[in-house]
Amino acid sequence: MYPAADGWVVSSQQPPTSERGDRRRVETTVEVLQDSLQKLLVVEAKHHNASQDEIQEVEAQAYNGCMKYLKYSGRTAMYAMTVVGTRARLWTVHRKEDYLEPYIPNGRGLAAIGEYIKANSTEGYQIIEGLEQTKIDHLLPPKKGQILKSLGSPQLS
Repeated sequence: MYPAADGWVVSSQQPPTSERGDRRRVETTVEVLQDSLQKLLVVEAKHHNASQDEIQEVEAQAYNGCMKYLKYSGRTAMYAMTVVGTRARLWTVHRKEDYLEPYIPNGRGLAAIGEYIKANSTEGYQIIEGLEQTKIDHLLPPKKGQILKSLGSPQLS
């Protein structure tokens, strides 16, 4: 675990909940200190030459980790990030939804490596901007359908 800086904590290999005996682990969590530490983002990753099944698995792991935390915390939404090698994708996870909802980049594909953004590509800035937006939104991802397709960012009210 890294020390809190400006109210943020980034930890590796953490359980999705604080329940005693929770043996499930996610790759990385990002938490924000409000009245207590609240998970904002769960990150799951696979190696660069992951198979289609492994990409489905990493997305399912991210979804399941988020859902476990949402049920535990009583919150209704949070973020997930899946990483395959040097490619990444940000998602929103809503407790009443059946799966991840694409956030950055906006798209329809699940387990679609072509919709992931390469970190060193000209589109790589979108992941950084998306992560910055999650810091602004804190615990409230944009409502479903509030994502600007041209910028890949939520509409601010």
